[in-house]
Amino acid sequence: MYYKNINRFSTCSAVLVIMLGIILGQLDPPDWFVDPYQFEYSANIVALVHLEDEVVGSENDLMASFINGECRGVVNGLYFPPDEVVLFLVPIFSNNASGDEVTFQYYNAEQDAVGSLVETVEFVPDAIFGSPMDPIIVHIRLDCAQDPDHFNDFEMEYCQGCTDPSAYNWDPDMPVDDGSCYGQWGDSNLDESIDILDVVVLMLIILGDPVSEYQQWALDTNFDETLTVLDVIILLEYILDNN
Repeated sequence: MYYKNINRFSTCSAVLVIMLGIILGQLDPPDWFVDPYQFEYSANIVALVHLEDEVVGSENDLMASFINGECRGVVNGLYFPPDEVVLFLVPIFSNNASGDEVTFQYYNAEQDAVGSLVETVEFVPDAIFGSPMDPIIVHIRLDCAQDPDHFNDFEMEYCQGCTDPSAYNWDPDMPVDDGSCYGQWGDSNLDESIDILDVVVLMLIILGDPVSEYQQWALDTNFDETLTVLDVIILLEYILDNN
């Protein structure tokens, strides 16, 4: 019963912080809620949240446990001075003594973003997964290969980049275009046109002028990784054919 009382106190504290944030107009958190008195068993996990390799979390953030999509515990972050990190002591409630898979979600108040966490645990009554000195490391899911319609808030921001294969900064792993594409074949000076100026730049490079990584990419018209007179001929033919 001791841990169950802690869980009930933690859940109530999280609700109070959420309500205060809403009243002050500072937070717009998810409506995660659980009534601990509806459940016979409880457990806890002490978690440290990572976004890729970076530790994240604040005392305004939330972490919640779920079983079959139903919230089974929610708590605010708690600053842990010895390691100068924010931990989440998340309660987990269940009416089943075994067999329940527990998933987790994280809410970042500053970004107003919700993310699913990769790690799961199997519910065990009275269990305490991790400890303040040795917390369970959990990671915000960043799966850019899935359907963008299923992205969490963090993936919506993270999985963006240049999706144009003809652009210099094309990123084939990014499914959502963020408008950052730049550069094209033949455009040595990034003026969004291919003209005689680009031919001049190419000839000066062949004669010994320094070449940037972008110019090497843009002016290698035959994709042989060298800049020669042949590239000049191909570029001139392109300009004449398109004017």
